[in-house]
Amino acid sequence: MTVLSTSPLSGPHVADGVNRSWPFSFKVFNASHMRLKITDADGSNEVIVTSGFTIATNYLNNDAGGNVVYPIAPIAALTAGKIVRPYRDVPNTQPTKIGNQAGYFPQTHEATFDLLEMQIQETSRDVDRAIKMPLGSAGLEAA
Repeated sequence: MTVLSTSPLSGPHVADGVNRSWPFSFKVFNASHMRLKITDADGSNEVIVTSGFTIATNYLNNDAGGNVVYPIAPIAALTAGKIVRPYRDVPNTQPTKIGNQAGYFPQTHEATFDLLEMQIQETSRDVDRAIKMPLGSAGLEAA
């Protein structure tokens, strides 16, 4: 197991009024870590979808990614022209406890490192969009 992709974001994919399957090319451990950002073609009317979609189990924990299906029938497909961007949003927690008296399980360590890399990628995605100032700028001096 590794995190082969460098971006936790896919798309943009343009809805045609019929399609419901949206590809993503990054590893997702759990469907609860998936989000869909849906906007109008001009970027307005942003909606973040956190549920109401499906990801086949063979796409979970898959280095190559897969497809997320939204909306689920019988709900009508998205209106033509809508923009869909699947992205991963893992919690910033450490759910794995590795004791010093337990056995060594490589898969546990690998999954932990994968989660850390996912958290780093998502933090980097957010920092890349932030306003930045050069080091030494007013108010940024070391205390």
